[in-house]
Amino acid sequence: MVRVAIFYLLLVSCCGYALSRGGKPERLVAAAYVLCVIISNILVLPPFGTRYSGVEYGVMLTDVALLMLIAGVALFSERYWPLWMTAMQAMTVLAHLGRLLPQVKAWTYWNAVTLWSYPMLLLLVIATSRHRMRLARTGADSS
Repeated sequence: MVRVAIFYLLLVSCCGYALSRGGKPERLVAAAYVLCVIISNILVLPPFGTRYSGVEYGVMLTDVALLMLIAGVALFSERYWPLWMTAMQAMTVLAHLGRLLPQVKAWTYWNAVTLWSYPMLLLLVIATSRHRMRLARTGADSS
């Protein structure tokens, strides 16, 4: 449970920073990320016992929706970080397919699905920080 608490602390701080100080791409991805985490938590049912014992289709669809949004940001943005985040989210989506194999256990599946969440939050902070540096240096930063 410590890992989950750390994730939520990072989620609030990293996405809060991006929402308050980021440009349009950072704010859009941060808001979508928070929304997808909330929806994913609602969709993982039942709350105890058999979580991640099979493919979590609701979470997978949420991850696919987030992947499409980040890929859209990558297509229309002049920044590199959305490409990296698209790749990380694609790895998360691919991890859902691993649960279709019978030898993949629930714990392994859960770890594979959640693994890329931490680097994605770190990347969002770095992207927001670089946006702030460009604003300070030139006074403007096109998205």
